[in-house]
Amino acid sequence: MIVDAVEPIRKMRGGAQAWLVRAGDGCYYVLKLLQNAQHSRILINEWLCSHFLLHLQLCAAQPVLLNCTREWMESAADLGLHVQRGTEQVPLQPGLHFGSRVPVDPNRESIYDFLPDAAMDGLENRSHYHGMLAFDQWVSNADTRQSVYFRGRPREFLRDAVYAPTAVSFLAMMIDHGYAFQGPDWRLDDLPRQGLYPRPSAYVAIRSWDDLEPWLSRIQGFSESAIDEALKQIPSTWYAAGEERELERLLEQLLRRRQRVPDLLHACRLARPELFPNWRSTVAVWTSA
Repeated sequence: MIVDAVEPIRKMRGGAQAWLVRAGDGCYYVLKLLQNAQHSRILINEWLCSHFLLHLQLCAAQPVLLNCTREWMESAADLGLHVQRGTEQVPLQPGLHFGSRVPVDPNRESIYDFLPDAAMDGLENRSHYHGMLAFDQWVSNADTRQSVYFRGRPREFLRDAVYAPTAVSFLAMMIDHGYAFQGPDWRLDDLPRQGLYPRPSAYVAIRSWDDLEPWLSRIQGFSESAIDEALKQIPSTWYAAGEERELERLLEQLLRRRQRVPDLLHACRLARPELFPNWRSTVAVWTSA
């Protein structure tokens, strides 16, 4: 999906130097520029992981291609939109950039990037952190697990249950996947301490392998066609010379890695037992649901 950037709102926190923008469809997006301060591969990682998470039916931000015209870039630069690398201000290039849809209108609804432990019990989809635990181990996420919190209608964001049309709940949405595949390195390392939410409140309900379902089974059965579908939508302008083939090799490794996710999770639990206070089993046994 391609939408036109209309109005830059403000700069966001973080190393990618992203911006909140309003788009032509009336929605708000977090814009990550191809010339971001981290690497152009960050956009590819974001695009792929966003699509994979939606395929797995985890609550993640909807990805789009944000079309930024030359005129828009020039007017946005006048308002302060730019990328800084050290002392150098990087020229902005028009074209297609990565957009991550904001779940609610930020002018009308509050969005939080921190939630006290006591409030985690009130999350409608706290179990989605269990799915993200398996996902982040699968894709070798070098960053801590990032999420935002908001009040919304579960039926618009959660596809794994049935909700009344008017029901409203407090939800967690998973964001920032740029450092999957070890970020710009494009590697799949076995590093059990990475990709974790830093507090046990996200994982306190995990008592057995059953609490990682249905996501663990979905990852193990993740189809090659789902990967190909996301891959073919990446703009050619996002690649440097030779990167397409390198990415294909990485995704071939990712498919083979599906069967190793239970072992990766077992190593993660042993490395950070304090994050899993109720997961008592010490045996690395998992049976598909």
